Amino acid sequence: MTKIQCYIAQSIDGYIARKDHSIDWLENISVPKGSDMGYSDFYAGIDTVIMGRKTYNEVMGFDVPWPYADAKSFVVTSDKDHKIHTPNTELVHRVDDQFITHLKANSKSNIWLIGGGGLVTQFMKLHALDELIITIIPIVLGGGIPLFPSESPETQFDLIKVSDFGNGAVTLHYVKK
Repeated sequence: MTKIQCYIAQSIDGYIARKDHSIDWLENISVPKGSDMGYSDFYAGIDTVIMGRKTYNEVMGFDVPWPYADAKSFVVTSDKDHKIHTPNTELVHRVDDQFITHLKANSKSNIWLIGGGGLVTQFMKLHALDELIITIIPIVLGGGIPLFPSESPETQFDLIKVSDFGNGAVTLHYVKK
């Protein structure tokens, strides 16, 4: 069965980006030699990515080829005039039960909910987020964009796996109860 998975990194204090939406702090983590900290294994299990407009714009600013060219991509935005510049990508203006049903029916693998926090909250409110895979980066940002904004609904998860990479970062893998 297709699962919607939020696979994301956050600071110790729960932020996924700085106040200016920058994720430059992720560049400071020392990745163990020969490791991608589980990314390749995760990515091999998805065929669809969903992100908000700000996340899309951040990825577009990386000055690299579109990293999700082999996946179906959706960008969620209320801006009806937003322009998409990537292959196999569609704009979505409303996340609701019908959209979730369409996503799951058209995915042969899992679906990656990339971010941001507001979009994660929308999926949680629809009871559509099946798994959280959060890599905690050993930095306190002291402010920024939270993974779970204050309007996130109470949702219970079970911890099924912990991965320690020996560099201070750990990945916590949760499934919704």
